Amino acid sequence: MGYFLGANLMKKRFLFIIIAIAVAVYGYRTWHFIMEIRSDYYVAKEQKCNEEFAEEILRCFDEKDSEQLKKLFNKNLMGNSSLNSQIKEAFAIYEGKSSGYEKLDNKGVFFIKCR
Repeated sequence: MGYFLGANLMKKRFLFIIIAIAVAVYGYRTWHFIMEIRSDYYVAKEQKCNEEFAEEILRCFDEKDSEQLKKLFNKNLMGNSSLNSQIKEAFAIYEGKSSGYEKLDNKGVFFIKCR
């Protein structure tokens, strides 16, 4: 009879270990899934912000808006006189209006139509 009690206890322990492993694996997969969704959200949000920033730079070049373009730079550079001359040189090189820009991605280069 003692043998059967020991075997029964071993079955319960084994079942408990299997259930604990299953819960841990399920919890890890759920956590990983949630982190992946959050990561995708933040990447998409950052990508949208970067695209808006690029479109603002293009707008500044299209309209030759040097004041707004300077505001996009680091505050420490705003008073720099070479920044003003570099923006003027860039405006002199830039001709016409933009129709879009190429976005570099880990999957290649994509053309994005602005406006």
